[in-house]
Amino acid sequence: MQWYESAVAALEACIRNGAIPPNVNLFYGSSSFRLWETLADDLSPHAVANAAFGGSTLEACVHFFERLVVPARPKTLFFYAGDNDLGDGKYYLQVIEYFEALLSKRARYLPETPLYFLSIKPSPARRHLIPMMRLVNAYARDRLAEMPGCVYSCP
Repeated sequence: MQWYESAVAALEACIRNGAIPPNVNLFYGSSSFRLWETLADDLSPHAVANAAFGGSTLEACVHFFERLVVPARPKTLFFYAGDNDLGDGKYYLQVIEYFEALLSKRARYLPETPLYFLSIKPSPARRHLIPMMRLVNAYARDRLAEMPGCVYSCP
């Protein structure tokens, strides 16, 4: 997890100094969110903040949850990650375990915070992983359907 430390430390500073204020719609996850430079303009007038860090995995997002999501005290949590885990060679069952760990942390620290999980997107470079992406997405969809305040989104 050392790979992400400088990006996570910078995001922690944004939380401390108010650049990521509490009670906003927080986008958390990998570079699919981090690279969304027009997020605030695109979703105006909704209050949004971006706490994503590039190249992150679902595993890393779980690892840094207490450092980034909990102190941000989001109104709503929008989450995207998982494709980098698969791209790094993780088997789909491992990614599902990370997903369950994310749900567990949300239940422990932010049980009233709505969670929107965006499905893992296929990409041409990772075409060979599409069957595993579908398995993770199907699991996430079915699991979140059982949970109040959680939504699976397939854009």
